[in-house]
Amino acid sequence: MYILFNAFVFKDPSTIPGNHTSLFPGFDYIAGIMNFFGQSGSFVMGVIFGKIVDFTHSFESPQFVMVGVLIVCGLCWMTIDASKKIRLMPVAPLSSLPLPQVEKG
Repeated sequence: MYILFNAFVFKDPSTIPGNHTSLFPGFDYIAGIMNFFGQSGSFVMGVIFGKIVDFTHSFESPQFVMVGVLIVCGLCWMTIDASKKIRLMPVAPLSSLPLPQVEKG
């Protein structure tokens, strides 16, 4: 079951960037970024949930926070169109940018 969940979680972030998913072929850094923020968030939320329980003296209060975060994240996820590909635009070299003019006076 866990393997199927990972297949769905990592599918869209790996397919939206298209050819720009990784710096090196076969090395998917999107998965590493997602894993880092997921692990960091789980650590921070454990501390925050403990503080909420200490403050409210109820183990139900952190669950309401988690439900609210999940609803907001789900609504944000619904706005993503995975069929659109990310297109990188060429960046102009710094030497071609005009320098600001300094007025002497």
